[in-house]
Amino acid sequence: MAGNPEAGPNWWTERMFRYVLGVEPGWAPTPAKVKSVARSETRMHFLRGRVIAEVPVGQHGQGSTAMLKVKPWGEREWRRAVAAIAGDAAAASRLLSGTPGPELEAVLAAENIPLFPEPTGSRPLKCDCREPWQCRHMLALAVHGAALVEANPFLWLAVLGKERAELLAAVQAYLSDHGKAAKSEAAATATGFAAAGPDIDPDRFWTTPEDPDAIAFGPGASAAPDALLRLLGPLPLGNEVRQVGMRVERTIGRGEYAYTVWEREPRPVEDVLRAYVTNIGQSAVRLARGEAGPVYGREALPGRLIVPSARLAAEVAEAVLQEGAPLSLEALQRRCPTAAALTDSEAHAELVDALDDLPDELTVLAGYVGVGADWLAGSEFRHVVTFDEWRTGHLAADADWVRALAAIGHRPPYTVQAGDRPCRVLEASDGHPAGQPAGPDSLMAALRPEVGDELRLAVVDPAGPRLAASLRRRADRDFTDFGVPDEGARSVLLNYLRATREHPLPEAEAVAVLLAEGCYREGRTPDPVWLIPTPGEAGLYALRTGRMIGTESWWAFAPTFGRETYRHWQGRPALMRWFTSARAQAGGGQRALNEAVTSVDAWCRYSPGEQDVPGRTPPLAALLNFLWTAAPLEYPRLKLPPEALAANLGAWFAFLGERVPALQAAYAGHVAACGLVAAFLHRVQTRPRGQAEMAAWVKEGYRWMGPGQYFCEPEAGGPYSTVVR
Repeated sequence: MAGNPEAGPNWWTERMFRYVLGVEPGWAPTPAKVKSVARSETRMHFLRGRVIAEVPVGQHGQGSTAMLKVKPWGEREWRRAVAAIAGDAAAASRLLSGTPGPELEAVLAAENIPLFPEPTGSRPLKCDCREPWQCRHMLALAVHGAALVEANPFLWLAVLGKERAELLAAVQAYLSDHGKAAKSEAAATATGFAAAGPDIDPDRFWTTPEDPDAIAFGPGASAAPDALLRLLGPLPLGNEVRQVGMRVERTIGRGEYAYTVWEREPRPVEDVLRAYVTNIGQSAVRLARGEAGPVYGREALPGRLIVPSARLAAEVAEAVLQEGAPLSLEALQRRCPTAAALTDSEAHAELVDALDDLPDELTVLAGYVGVGADWLAGSEFRHVVTFDEWRTGHLAADADWVRALAAIGHRPPYTVQAGDRPCRVLEASDGHPAGQPAGPDSLMAALRPEVGDELRLAVVDPAGPRLAASLRRRADRDFTDFGVPDEGARSVLLNYLRATREHPLPEAEAVAVLLAEGCYREGRTPDPVWLIPTPGEAGLYALRTGRMIGTESWWAFAPTFGRETYRHWQGRPALMRWFTSARAQAGGGQRALNEAVTSVDAWCRYSPGEQDVPGRTPPLAALLNFLWTAAPLEYPRLKLPPEALAANLGAWFAFLGERVPALQAAYAGHVAACGLVAAFLHRVQTRPRGQAEMAAWVKEGYRWMGPGQYFCEPEAGGPYSTVVR
């Protein structure tokens, strides 16, 4: 009797996997790749001499097919194999119970019959894809083929040439024939013609040395699938329900044409129940053997009702993990079997309900489902430091990168690595009033950025999240980088707006859409959403009041000087004389006085309203727009030294604060803005000539202002406006 080695829990899986990999010399896929392939969708076919794996690729059904060719056993080999199996008690019992294992290979090896023969042909394992050998589709054949053979080892025996029923019948016939021979031998022994074998003890009928729990059991088809109905006997039913109507398909011929029709005919209720029981039993056997998959239906069944959304949650998770990338609801509706069996409206409603039951590792973002960490992995954000951020020492809490992190579920404070120095961002102690330094652990204190400098924030740990920051000074930047919005981001938002018909689109949702589509990546520059507008271009997404995005065209505030009239500010001439007197007492000569008068006159022509009345002072946004957009365009005609305009305006606002103490707080930001002389000179020096470059240059000025200033609402009926009209 051949040896009976111990069977491991996954012997067939490991043996089949090693066998397929052994066809390709030196093939050793990584565990991560094997795990990834195991999650992919694959259709397997086990035919005589062939194992075929159909691996769909993408969302349109196109895929590749991998094939393994094996030489089947001949009839002579099968006769020897049946005799060897029947001659070994352990091998025969496990085969007949449906759970053959390593003892089968040992028994056959003793007869020089390999259970896993050498593959045939010059390329026994091949694929019709264009990838080199050892492709993903071949690995799918090994992984999924091994899993199915583990569930039903008779699939591999069918490849070798014998179906399950035929093999079991052959082994049973062999055992029956040799059982008759054993009885004849026992009769001869009673007459003294043959030696007797071991005595049979009748008491052993009730005992066995085997552990009953260790006896292998495998599902199998019954010789009498309607035995339960036979046992129950005739059903106690009245004559009125002895028969039921059934729809029967019939084919009717009319000349050379054939038509299929459905007819209703009466059937005995016992026959209908017998058909139900038989079909259910056969389906259960195929399902237990791994020869068929589950079939979902909407019929009411006994027991706890499993709603489609609960079933869809598991299918959505499996589809997303198999794809390895986020999937939209439309794609999931095609990929999930339960959703595909429903109508479009039902599938969409059930999918929306299923999103509430997803595993914690999955996140829903702008109509997409993906792994939370994958949304941020490899992302990089660009952030231009605004005036308010420079003045307060606090990064804005409503920037697009903060909105992106919040969409994944992360909340501040965040950890940002600035070189070798870890910093905490958006903490309560981060911001300080103007003129005070930021906290020691603040990113602003570590990098000391100025207005117009650019922060690059790369995500190095999505789970933390943890980011790495680098700084580019405004002198080293090219403002035209942000001149034209990224075309990919433009298309993403336009398609989303058209699909959802949501007008306008909130900025937070727009950032989530860009993040879901992978627009925040190295080498891409999706403009911060509140800076995407392009004046006068219809059909593009356009910025609107309240930081909302729509598809209508718009025009931005045109920064031009006003007319030389101040009729509505009657106290301006006297205030101007007092300012001139104060500047004269400070020294500097007549030339400095002329420059101061010219600077203030230019500002007052741009903003001709009253500036010495509390509650009616020009907003800070108007001054920032003047310094960084309007004045640099008119600066050559003013004939002032480069540093004179900003410095003189700072003196003007300081003078107004001294003249009217109630205005000191209102003009604190104005004085700070005029102190940015280097920033003003940068705007003057970078003023371009081309139309496209000029549009980018103007937007750069808005970017320095920041959304907090750009979207400040003007006083009703007042003369100031920096918002989109």
